[in-house]
Amino acid sequence: MQELSDARAYELTRLSTWRVGDLFAGVGGWSTGFKMSNYRENIPFKTLWAVDNWEKAAAVHKVNHPSVEVVVEDIRDLDLGSLEPVDVIVGSPPCPNFSSAKQAQERDIDAGLELVNAFFHVVNYMKPKFWAMENVKTFKRFIPFVKNIPRPAVAFIMKGTDYGLPQRRERCIVTNLVQEPKQIPTNLNLGDVADSLHRPGDEPPVRIFDPLYFNDELIYPPTMEMGMNVDRHDLYEVKPEHIEKLHKKKMLNPNAGKVPFPDPLERAARTIIAQPSPIGRETIVIEDTRYDPPKTRYLSLREQAILQGFPVGYRFVDKSKVATQKMIGNAFPPPMARSIANRIWVEMV
Repeated sequence: MQELSDARAYELTRLSTWRVGDLFAGVGGWSTGFKMSNYRENIPFKTLWAVDNWEKAAAVHKVNHPSVEVVVEDIRDLDLGSLEPVDVIVGSPPCPNFSSAKQAQERDIDAGLELVNAFFHVVNYMKPKFWAMENVKTFKRFIPFVKNIPRPAVAFIMKGTDYGLPQRRERCIVTNLVQEPKQIPTNLNLGDVADSLHRPGDEPPVRIFDPLYFNDELIYPPTMEMGMNVDRHDLYEVKPEHIEKLHKKKMLNPNAGKVPFPDPLERAARTIIAQPSPIGRETIVIEDTRYDPPKTRYLSLREQAILQGFPVGYRFVDKSKVATQKMIGNAFPPPMARSIANRIWVEMV
């Protein structure tokens, strides 16, 4: 598509607001991504409503996006006539039943497809101009079994490091976009994030460097004063008796490939997951050399949220560590959502 002139883009922005609806919204990864797009590109996206049946996640979404109508309900029970019409529908149906991290005998593919079909039922009912659905990379093989995908539709894989994220997260996108989003590669790594926050107990700096949001391409106004209100940043050392177990599971497992232990700080992080075991292969463990002697520790919730692309001031208000971990791990990374929002804008105008 031919690039818009600045004058034409401004005129479209002045005259129009593109309305967004968010299904399986969680804590607001999609909503945050569209907000990031607004701020950087002056694009007039406005998320009108977000739907999720998990009350705890919905509460976090509402705190961070107070202008959005957050509906706490199962998408299959929605009164679709009660939702305001929108121009864009996005969403992230639950992924565990399609994930390769789950044993085949533990998956319920039919249950997973039921929720995906529920997403497309809303899309077919509301007929937005654009729509995009996100799921795990392995979902792509299940697309032929989805009954009601509107046509035309395409599917592609997005990798976090191609879209500004210091995490090697890969996700399948199904959408009616004509082209894939423009890539914004990053060289940021796990160490950049770990070093960006002060150690608990230390005097916080006047302003904390946020490796995602001080980058010219990915800037977003924080929701609270940076450097003075960083929460959910408790650090936990790996218990001595767990170090050998983790080493065996990650490095010596005869039935799976090696996983580095500790995780290398000079590389982008592995995928953040929703329910890591303290002694599981998927758990990210680093050696923090800021301590003398160095400490082998887990990532804090705040570090994981930054690796997912949330602003350092994003408020995770639920007191439960387990619930917050699940919210963060389940979220669609805002920088990836922002890239889709930018592509929608290009094709919409």
